[in-house]
Amino acid sequence: MMSDELKTIKELADELGVSKDKIKYRVRKLPSELTTKVGGVTYLKNEAVERICKDMGVKTPTYSRVEKTVLLQSLKIKYKAYNPSCS
Repeated sequence: MMSDELKTIKELADELGVSKDKIKYRVRKLPSELTTKVGGVTYLKNEAVERICKDMGVKTPTYSRVEKTVLLQSLKIKYKAYNPSCS
C-alpha cells in the first residue's frame, strides 16, 4: 500500500470479503477527488473508504499499529519463504 491513508480497491474488497467489482461499482459513484490513480492502480482515500462502507452498511475496517506491524512481519516471512533468492 502506498501510505496509511490510501487503499487499493483490491485491499478494501479483501478486507470486506466482497468482490472487486462490488467496490468498483461504488467507486464510480464517488467524486474523483476521493481517488487517485498511479500506474493503472486506483487508490482510495480514507473518506472514499468510509463512504463505500457506509453505502454497503458495514463498519469501516481499521487496524491498530500493532496489528499492522504483525501483518507486515508475517508477509515478509512468507515472502522470504517463497522467494529465498531475495533474502
